[in-house]
Amino acid sequence: MDNLLPIPIKSINNKDYECICKYCSNPEKYITDWDGYSYLWNMCLLCNKKVWYYHQICSLYGRRKPYLVCFNCRIPFYEKRIKTGEIYRLAKRKIGV
Repeated sequence: MDNLLPIPIKSINNKDYECICKYCSNPEKYITDWDGYSYLWNMCLLCNKKVWYYHQICSLYGRRKPYLVCFNCRIPFYEKRIKTGEIYRLAKRKIGV
């Protein structure tokens, strides 16, 4: 993996992450029907940290309910050239879902 690419999450505190993909970093531009509940979080299957994101528009986590794998946990899989769908299958198998 190219280590020069920015990781599209930032640490909010020592416990949580926040998605900073193109859409989450500028939600006013992309959310047309604001419902007050667009900014949500899910727990990462592997590290159990909360990842906050705008579920209506997020390109990384928006369609992953009720489970997600944070980007930091994906990096070792990406380095082995494992695709996102397979990462989720492996993570679910690991926790017995």
